[in-house]
Parts: sequence; C-alpha cells; structure tokens
Amino acid sequence: MTDKLIQIVERYFSRLRDEHGLGAGTDERSYYPALAELLNALGQELKPKVLCLSDLANTGAGHPDFGLYAANQVQKGEPRKGQPPERGVIEMKGVDEETWFTAESRQVSKYFGAYQLVVVSNLRAFLIVGEGPTGEATKLEGFRLAPTAKVFWVSRLLCARCAAACRKRWRPSSPRQCALVSRTGSRSYLRRGKR
Repeated sequence: MTDKLIQIVERYFSRLRDEHGLGAGTDERSYYPALAELLNALGQELKPKVLCLSDLANTGAGHPDFGLYAANQVQKGEPRKGQPPERGVIEMKGVDEETWFTAESRQVSKYFGAYQLVVVSNLRAFLIVGEGPTGEATKLEGFRLAPTAKVFWVSRLLCARCAAACRKRWRPSSPRQCALVSRTGSRSYLRRGKR
C-alpha cells in the first residue's frame, strides 16, 4: 500500500473518530461525507477512475445511498443524466446493523434487480452482493474492520484515548497504524468490486 493510500484510509478513520466524538449525529447519514470522501479518494487511484455520488435519485428501485460511476459516465464532474452507476450502488446502514442481514433485505434485493451490484456497508464492514452463476443475487465477498459496533468505536483504530496508552505496543493505536494494518485485503477487495 502506498503512502497516498495509507493517508486516504487514515483520513477516513480520523473523520469517523472525530464525527463520532461529537455525539450529535445520526447513526447513518452523519457519516456519509466520510465514506464518500474515502470512496472518491480511492476511486481516483483506480483505472478507470470511479466517482462516488451520494444520495442517488429514485429511478424506480428506491433511493440508494451512493452510486459508483466510471469516469466515462461523468461529464463536468457529474454523472450524465439518466445513466445508472456502472460500478453499482452502496447501501449504508448504522454501525450497529449487520451487513449480512441487510444484504438479505427487500431493499437490497430491489437495488440488485436494478443495478446488479450492491455494496452493503455499516462503516465497519463491507459486503459485495453481485450476480451468482445463474444471475441470482449472491453474497460474493466481505471485508470487516471490527466484529461489533462497540469494538469498532472503542478500538485502537478510532479511539483517541487509547492511542497514547498503546504507542509502545505493536497494535494499531492510531488511524495511520490502522490503515497500515488493514492494507492487506482492502485494496484488492476494492479492485474486485469492479465488473
């Protein structure tokens, strides 16, 4: 993982920690900017580049939280009108919700029917729902940063209080160290998400 990618992931963890620390946000929508920033920064590193647009319009299947558009679908910084996101959509839930259960929801089924690729996330886990061998919705692959919401928020990955206590140990104690530790699977996971 390059320094640039480490900085991108580090910024994501820092933003989540800071926004959560305010204690004034919602479980889901307050974190849209952090996730969109992460995905847009990572999308700039892909070939072709990918743009993440939040708050998609309802085109008949519902209202996905994000759409992932290939660079050739974008004109003047915005997706061309009427085009579905070529790289799929993202359904985001609060950190307490489980991606595996969300992936089985009616909402995700509708999104799959319209877009054929759905990433389900709760900030701490990412699950790709794509086409199976006969075209049915299938859970293809997942990537998890923490097993539960409690572990996620109080972990050394995000908790500023824990960072000072853990600096002398070989454990991720800062967003930067977390980015280094999580690098093993995250980049290849993101690349496999493309069709």
